[in-house]
Amino acid sequence: MATLPPITFYWRPAGAADDAWLADADGSFAPGVGAAVEVVSVGPSRPAFITADTAPTLVAPIAERGAPVGAPMSVDLAAAFAGPNLAFGVVSGPAGASVTGGVLSWTPGAAQTVAITVRASNAAGHVDDTFTVAVSGSATTPVTMTPMTAAYGAALVASAATYLPAGSHAYALVSAPPEASGVAVDAGTGRLTATMPASGALSAPFVIRATGSGTWDLSLTVSLTAGWSFGEVVAVGDSITQGSGGVDSWVDDVVVGQWGGTDDNNGSGGSVLQGSLAAGGAPLGTSLMGSFANRSLPAGAQAIICAYGFNDARYIHADATFNPQGYARDLRSSLRRWMVRYGRENIWLVTPYWISDTGLNTAVNPDFAGRTRVWFEGYVAACRTVAAEFGVKLIDAYEIGYPASTLDHIHPTAAAQPALIEAFRAPKRPTLAASTGAPTGGADKITVPAGRTAYLVAADGTTETALAVGDNPQSPGQHRVVWSDGGRWELATLTVSTANPTFGMTLSATWNAGFGYATLKPTATALTARFTVTRSAGDYGVLWESGGSGYGCGCFIYDDAGTDRLMLVMGYSNGRLVSAPDLAVIKTPAPSGTFEVVLSGNCVTGQKAALYINGVLVGTDGVSAPYLSGGRNGGIGQVWDEIPANPPGWSAEGDGANTMVTQAAIYAGQATAEVTA
Repeated sequence: MATLPPITFYWRPAGAADDAWLADADGSFAPGVGAAVEVVSVGPSRPAFITADTAPTLVAPIAERGAPVGAPMSVDLAAAFAGPNLAFGVVSGPAGASVTGGVLSWTPGAAQTVAITVRASNAAGHVDDTFTVAVSGSATTPVTMTPMTAAYGAALVASAATYLPAGSHAYALVSAPPEASGVAVDAGTGRLTATMPASGALSAPFVIRATGSGTWDLSLTVSLTAGWSFGEVVAVGDSITQGSGGVDSWVDDVVVGQWGGTDDNNGSGGSVLQGSLAAGGAPLGTSLMGSFANRSLPAGAQAIICAYGFNDARYIHADATFNPQGYARDLRSSLRRWMVRYGRENIWLVTPYWISDTGLNTAVNPDFAGRTRVWFEGYVAACRTVAAEFGVKLIDAYEIGYPASTLDHIHPTAAAQPALIEAFRAPKRPTLAASTGAPTGGADKITVPAGRTAYLVAADGTTETALAVGDNPQSPGQHRVVWSDGGRWELATLTVSTANPTFGMTLSATWNAGFGYATLKPTATALTARFTVTRSAGDYGVLWESGGSGYGCGCFIYDDAGTDRLMLVMGYSNGRLVSAPDLAVIKTPAPSGTFEVVLSGNCVTGQKAALYINGVLVGTDGVSAPYLSGGRNGGIGQVWDEIPANPPGWSAEGDGANTMVTQAAIYAGQATAEVTA
């Protein structure tokens, strides 16, 4: 029997010279991280090229997390570390924590906060990461269902399944308010049914427990009301709103039967809500957006029901443009305008109706057959989301399974109608947090703060215009703006003032220097003139005059005991400087430099005048004598007997040159708000 000699390994850096071989008796060598080497042994051998491991690194520190008692938790360690040939393990942590295939698993047994340190290692080294797990005392996850408002005596229906991830769940009632009766939860579907009391309030929420891949406790809060009452209500929607197949619409039973009102049923068979581009590159001719004012804003209506989305969700063409996003966009546009016209509390949305798998592939018009449930439910989710954004009432027809029976897999039978009608007695009230930081009205503008989205909406709700962040030029008056900071949409009524006294007036004529005042003979009822003055201290003269002979108006600058004074005089000529009962007189210190003057007068029932300097009202005055101007040229000497002297070059009829004004804008027969008010 022979004994083999020990094997000696030789290695050298890959590609090195023949005399670079190094001996290593036990086959352990350290060429350096990342180095390529050749290895041979004594006797028959072949080269081996080896790349040593690089040290592992932590690329995504594991976040702190929470977990309920008794619920298994897992953490993917491979996502946190990087490096070749990694092995994972637990350095320190709770009993039972283990790693298999790069995944840390642990089931908490008691409420605690525990730190877990995990390690990734290879031949080149290791790296650790520590994170904490806060274990709650309950093994269930709390879920808040959308609050509801129910009328006294209403039969309430809600579904816990809407709020859970996909999968199979079992449901059970945990608790219910003692005031409710007939409370039941379907163990397979999670549908809650209950009858509300005839008065009072519910003292506690309904709590439903769902178990499946996890355990959830779902809480539903219901507030009670005596009900709703409206006069005229408009309803928009498709053929199910309109009534079809010999089955009466549900609208009459809701509006007339429950609310005691009258209905304007504008449901239209085959119609959709969105005005998105459809097949052929144009919107469908049946869209609500194409006839928005006519169908949804009838005169006299006090509230609106919108039951759209069912046909939108079934339309099978132009997915890039005709989709849930387009539906949500146009539903938001509608709600912004309806908020102005009807108010938040008078808007009711109905989600797309329930539809069977057979129904998804059934339609009279083949353009509306062939959608998947995932696509259809995208519209249901969009309707719920938009309802929450605006805080309006929501009838979740899809959740309650309406219609439970159909004529043709699409349209409801008469037996199906009561479920939807009763649902109007217990609507959902989804909402987001109220927005803050409203837009503001200012001088000739509306200002939208950063981070806000805002729309200017016509008072009748017919149109909306997007406003930019910052200043938006706007006409004076009251304006309605619907806006959001990312929370609930709000309605603000803003007052816009103006620094332009002649806003909205129609220019009658202009006067230019060198033409005299011979043609300035405005009507005997109203006059507004606007001009720019350029002067230095000590410059005096007439700025404007009209009328003449017996009466008229004049505006001039004179030396008032050492003070440069600007004066406007309107009315009968027999007044006096000290006591002028028949004259409207406004005096103010005269500015120097360049400034704008607007003078305005009205004499419908008496004489009233207003004077503005640079858009600011500096004074008004009025007398009972209804004289404004005459039919002759201007005559400041005639108008005001007590003026010390006419300016040089001016006659009693005002035929002189004005060196301080080069042009005037004349608004004959028109006066400013301060004069006409």
